[in-house]
Amino acid sequence: MNTEQAKAILQHYRPSIDAEEPYFREALEQVQRDPELAQWFTEHCASYEAVRRALRQTPVPAGLFEGILKARRRSVRWWTQPAWVAPVGAVAVIVLTVIGYALYWHRSATMQPRDFAAYLQTITRVAAGRYTMAIATADMTLCVAILLPHTALRTTP
Repeated sequence: MNTEQAKAILQHYRPSIDAEEPYFREALEQVQRDPELAQWFTEHCASYEAVRRALRQTPVPAGLFEGILKARRRSVRWWTQPAWVAPVGAVAVIVLTVIGYALYWHRSATMQPRDFAAYLQTITRVAAGRYTMAIATADMTLCVAILLPHTALRTTP
């Protein structure tokens, strides 16, 4: 374990509470070997104890405990809901399911089949149909002159 790793672990160390915790054992051994880490650790423990003393000396306001309990009793629980919400939600789910099924059924009833027989029929219709070429010529130089500007394989003069 290096100094940085030990610092990262010891940042969570509470001097009066964690002295016997095995989680901190290796980091505390590193404190014994590294004088710079030992100085940082001493300052860390001193600041922790100072904050702890200050918090212990701060008086607790009178009636705080009772006030917290009273506020807790009258607070509305966020998970409670009116009695009508569950039935309305169930009806909404049922209605949306029926609408979704109706739309799916209607779409599948009006859609053309998508199988091999339908594919063959479409290809046969296209091949047997009337189609024309945009350019009709037997002159190869004319074909090259028309196609050359549209190809990626251009020859430079």
